[in-house]
Amino acid sequence: MNFKGLMDTINKLTSKKNAYNIVVVFLLGVLLVMLSNFFKTPSSAVTTSTQETTSNDSASTANVLTSYEEQTKKELKAMLSKMKGVGRVDLMINFECGEEYIPAYNTNGGKSTTIEKDNEGGERKIEQDNNGQEVVVSTDGGKTTPFILKKINPKVEGVIIVAEGAENEKIKKDIIAAISSFFGIPNYKIQVFAMN
Repeated sequence: MNFKGLMDTINKLTSKKNAYNIVVVFLLGVLLVMLSNFFKTPSSAVTTSTQETTSNDSASTANVLTSYEEQTKKELKAMLSKMKGVGRVDLMINFECGEEYIPAYNTNGGKSTTIEKDNEGGERKIEQDNNGQEVVVSTDGGKTTPFILKKINPKVEGVIIVAEGAENEKIKKDIIAAISSFFGIPNYKIQVFAMN
């Protein structure tokens, strides 16, 4: 290969079009890494109790729970404590994962075709598809947040109940039936124990 051929190759690789494409690919990669870290939510298994807890315990529990999980636990405790013969209730719900949010995307696409001819009569056709997505965001007072299309609540994996009336087999079966219908999970994923 001669020096002129080497210089032509270097000039083609550093042309504005190729440099632009490299920058766009790099920025899309950085954006994808940032978005994947932004939408991760940790799984949670949290207990609640009808007994009063210290302010430190309730502050740390409030930090871990999401609004959906808190509401679910409150509704379940209220329902169980109103059942005949149940009394006080402590419970733990194991969720499969945290809440999942589906953001809105703005999709940009384009296609370009370039035909290059060399001095020796050869011809080369280059087709390029430029498809990109970016998350739609809203700005409120300098704070940027993604526009959420859909929120998926976490799925319940299992429930443990400790109740005052659970030593009675009929009450225990009623508790299991109530939780099974409340969450739509099979009976073997529900454990009920008597409170001491």
